[in-house]
Amino acid sequence: MQFFQQPAGPQILLIDDSEDDVLLAAAYIRRWIKNARFRRVDNQSDLQAALAEQGWDLVLCDHNMPAFDSSAALEIVRKNAPSVPFFVYSGDLSRDQAASAMKSGANGVLEKRDTPGLLRVIGESLGSAGHAPA
Repeated sequence: MQFFQQPAGPQILLIDDSEDDVLLAAAYIRRWIKNARFRRVDNQSDLQAALAEQGWDLVLCDHNMPAFDSSAALEIVRKNAPSVPFFVYSGDLSRDQAASAMKSGANGVLEKRDTPGLLRVIGESLGSAGHAPA
């Protein structure tokens, strides 16, 4: 008898202070990529620990958090994992902030309510990393 193990899914790091927003994003993503795995962090030290502990296939980051923001998170991710796709995924981001994120090296900027955009950028990013949707 042969047993088949489901291949390991993409590892997605979510930087967000809202657990509800993370659960919602994860639910949307899991509709399309069943075996995706997630971890949420919301501060600098947890982000640095997450990056040191394992490799990530994608980072989604809220912009406005009480003790942290996407600019600081992007700097840390680019220093520790420069090739990992990083998207600012926020409900409140001005055009100037979005432009600044792109100039600083973010792969893209999305509004939290843009579910089709979220799935599109994840598909594009993970497809190039060898993780096809399940």
